[in-house]
Amino acid sequence: MRPSHIRALAAIGVAAFALAACGSSSSSSSKSSSSSSPTTVAPTSSEASTTPISAAATAHPTVKLASTKLGTVLVDDADHTVYRFDNDTAPGKSTCGPGVCASTWPAVIVTGTPTAASGIAASKLSTFTRDDGKKQLQIDGHPLYTFAGDTKAGDTNGQGILDKWYAVTADGDKAGDNS
Repeated sequence: MRPSHIRALAAIGVAAFALAACGSSSSSSSKSSSSSSPTTVAPTSSEASTTPISAAATAHPTVKLASTKLGTVLVDDADHTVYRFDNDTAPGKSTCGPGVCASTWPAVIVTGTPTAASGIAASKLSTFTRDDGKKQLQIDGHPLYTFAGDTKAGDTNGQGILDKWYAVTADGDKAGDNS
Protein backbone atom coordinates (compact mmCIF):
# COMPACT_ATOMS: atom_id res chain seq x y z
CA MET A 1 0.00 0.00 0.00
CA ARG A 2 1.39 3.41 -0.95
CA PRO A 3 2.06 5.99 1.74
CA SER A 4 -0.49 8.32 0.11
CA HIS A 5 -3.14 5.60 0.41
CA ILE A 6 -2.27 5.06 4.05
CA ARG A 7 -2.56 8.80 4.72
CA ALA A 8 -5.92 8.90 2.95
CA LEU A 9 -7.14 5.92 4.98
CA ALA A 10 -5.93 7.57 8.17
CA ALA A 11 -7.62 10.87 7.22
CA ILE A 12 -10.92 9.09 6.57
CA GLY A 13 -10.64 7.27 9.89
CA VAL A 14 -9.82 10.51 11.72
CA ALA A 15 -12.77 12.31 10.09
CA ALA A 16 -15.13 9.48 10.99
CA PHE A 17 -13.74 9.39 14.53
CA ALA A 18 -14.11 13.14 14.90
CA LEU A 19 -17.73 12.97 13.75
CA ALA A 20 -18.46 10.08 16.11
CA ALA A 21 -16.78 11.88 19.01
CA CYS A 22 -18.89 14.99 18.40
CA GLY A 23 -22.04 12.93 18.90
CA SER A 24 -21.04 11.46 22.26
CA SER A 25 -20.41 14.12 24.86
CA SER A 26 -21.76 12.18 27.84
CA SER A 27 -19.35 9.88 29.61
CA SER A 28 -22.16 8.15 31.48
CA SER A 29 -23.86 6.80 28.37
CA SER A 30 -24.21 3.03 28.27
CA LYS A 31 -25.42 2.36 24.74
CA SER A 32 -25.19 -1.15 23.41
CA SER A 33 -23.23 -1.77 20.22
CA SER A 34 -23.86 -4.40 17.59
CA SER A 35 -20.28 -4.20 16.30
CA SER A 36 -18.60 -7.51 15.63
CA SER A 37 -15.23 -6.30 16.92
CA PRO A 38 -14.40 -7.97 20.23
CA THR A 39 -12.53 -4.91 21.55
CA THR A 40 -15.17 -2.23 21.13
CA VAL A 41 -16.57 -1.84 24.63
CA ALA A 42 -14.94 0.77 26.83
CA PRO A 43 -15.33 0.82 30.58
CA THR A 44 -17.92 3.14 32.04
CA SER A 45 -17.48 2.12 35.66
CA SER A 46 -15.32 4.18 37.97
CA GLU A 47 -14.54 0.98 39.84
CA ALA A 48 -12.11 -0.41 37.26
CA SER A 49 -9.51 -2.51 39.02
CA THR A 50 -5.86 -2.46 38.15
CA THR A 51 -3.40 -5.29 38.33
CA PRO A 52 0.36 -4.62 38.35
CA ILE A 53 2.54 -6.47 35.86
CA SER A 54 5.84 -8.08 36.77
CA ALA A 55 8.81 -7.92 34.45
CA ALA A 56 9.57 -11.16 32.69
CA ALA A 57 11.76 -11.94 29.74
CA THR A 58 9.82 -14.38 27.62
CA ALA A 59 9.97 -15.45 24.00
CA HIS A 60 6.60 -13.77 23.43
CA PRO A 61 6.09 -10.76 25.69
CA THR A 62 2.80 -8.87 25.60
CA VAL A 63 4.73 -5.66 24.94
CA LYS A 64 8.30 -5.17 23.82
CA LEU A 65 10.48 -2.44 22.37
CA ALA A 66 11.18 -1.74 18.71
CA SER A 67 13.11 0.91 16.84
CA THR A 68 10.99 3.15 14.60
CA LYS A 69 11.41 6.53 12.92
CA LEU A 70 10.08 7.98 16.21
CA GLY A 71 12.77 6.23 18.22
CA THR A 72 12.30 3.22 20.49
CA VAL A 73 8.62 2.59 21.21
CA LEU A 74 6.36 -0.10 22.63
CA VAL A 75 4.98 -2.69 20.22
CA ASP A 76 2.58 -5.56 20.75
CA ASP A 77 3.15 -9.26 20.03
CA ALA A 78 2.40 -8.63 16.33
CA ASP A 79 5.06 -5.88 16.28
CA HIS A 80 2.46 -3.15 15.82
CA THR A 81 3.21 0.22 17.41
CA VAL A 82 1.34 0.86 20.65
CA TYR A 83 -0.32 4.25 21.25
CA ARG A 84 -1.86 6.22 24.08
CA PHE A 85 -4.81 8.64 23.81
CA ASP A 86 -4.61 12.05 25.53
CA ASN A 87 -8.38 11.98 26.21
CA ASP A 88 -7.77 9.07 28.61
CA THR A 89 -7.16 11.06 31.77
CA ALA A 90 -8.26 8.58 34.45
CA PRO A 91 -6.25 5.40 35.05
CA GLY A 92 -8.30 2.29 34.34
CA LYS A 93 -10.70 4.11 32.06
CA SER A 94 -10.75 4.18 28.26
CA THR A 95 -12.57 7.02 26.50
CA CYS A 96 -12.24 5.34 23.10
CA GLY A 97 -15.71 3.83 23.06
CA PRO A 98 -17.57 1.44 20.80
CA GLY A 99 -17.80 2.08 17.08
CA VAL A 100 -15.42 4.01 14.90
CA CYS A 101 -12.92 4.87 17.62
CA ALA A 102 -12.53 1.30 18.82
CA SER A 103 -12.29 -0.12 15.30
CA THR A 104 -9.70 2.50 14.31
CA TRP A 105 -7.82 2.24 17.62
CA PRO A 106 -8.15 -1.36 18.90
CA ALA A 107 -7.42 -1.70 22.61
CA VAL A 108 -4.41 -3.80 23.60
CA ILE A 109 -6.29 -6.69 25.20
CA VAL A 110 -4.36 -9.24 27.22
CA THR A 111 -5.19 -12.76 28.33
CA GLY A 112 -3.34 -14.73 30.93
CA THR A 113 -0.43 -13.03 32.62
CA PRO A 114 0.92 -10.10 30.60
CA THR A 115 4.67 -9.70 30.40
CA ALA A 116 7.07 -6.90 29.58
CA ALA A 117 10.31 -7.38 27.69
CA SER A 118 13.62 -6.18 29.06
CA GLY A 119 13.97 -2.40 29.02
CA ILE A 120 10.32 -1.64 29.73
CA ALA A 121 9.40 0.01 33.01
CA ALA A 122 7.35 -2.96 34.18
CA SER A 123 6.48 -1.16 37.42
CA LYS A 124 4.44 1.26 35.31
CA LEU A 125 2.56 -1.51 33.46
CA SER A 126 -0.78 -2.77 34.69
CA THR A 127 -4.12 -3.94 33.37
CA PHE A 128 -7.66 -2.86 34.09
CA THR A 129 -10.86 -4.77 33.60
CA ARG A 130 -13.19 -3.28 31.02
CA ASP A 131 -16.98 -3.51 31.23
CA ASP A 132 -16.86 -6.42 28.74
CA GLY A 133 -14.70 -8.36 31.24
CA LYS A 134 -11.55 -8.17 29.10
CA LYS A 135 -8.26 -6.88 30.44
CA GLN A 136 -6.72 -3.86 28.71
CA LEU A 137 -3.05 -3.07 29.15
CA GLN A 138 -2.04 0.35 30.42
CA ILE A 139 1.26 2.04 31.16
CA ASP A 140 1.60 4.73 33.79
CA GLY A 141 -2.21 4.91 33.88
CA HIS A 142 -2.60 5.35 30.11
CA PRO A 143 -4.72 2.67 28.36
CA LEU A 144 -2.90 1.26 25.32
CA TYR A 145 -4.10 0.85 21.74
CA THR A 146 -2.87 -0.05 18.28
CA PHE A 147 -3.81 1.80 15.06
CA ALA A 148 -5.70 0.16 12.19
CA GLY A 149 -3.67 2.26 9.72
CA ASP A 150 -0.42 0.54 10.76
CA THR A 151 -0.16 -2.42 8.42
CA LYS A 152 3.39 -3.61 9.04
CA ALA A 153 6.01 -3.65 11.76
CA GLY A 154 7.59 -0.25 12.25
CA ASP A 155 4.60 1.73 10.96
CA THR A 156 3.80 4.78 13.09
CA ASN A 157 0.97 6.23 11.01
CA GLY A 158 -1.13 6.99 14.10
CA GLN A 159 1.43 9.37 15.60
CA GLY A 160 -0.03 12.81 16.30
CA ILE A 161 -3.51 12.16 14.88
CA LEU A 162 -5.86 14.85 16.19
CA ASP A 163 -2.91 15.95 18.36
CA LYS A 164 -4.15 13.31 20.82
CA TRP A 165 -2.72 9.92 19.76
CA TYR A 166 0.95 9.16 20.39
CA ALA A 167 3.27 6.18 20.24
CA VAL A 168 4.52 5.21 23.69
CA THR A 169 8.04 4.99 25.08
CA ALA A 170 9.26 2.33 27.52
CA ASP A 171 8.25 4.43 30.54
CA GLY A 172 4.85 5.57 29.23
CA ASP A 173 5.82 8.94 27.79
CA LYS A 174 4.79 10.15 24.34
CA ALA A 175 7.30 9.24 21.64
CA GLY A 176 8.74 12.26 19.88
CA ASP A 177 7.48 14.58 22.65
CA ASN A 178 9.83 17.50 22.92
CA SER A 179 8.10 19.16 25.87
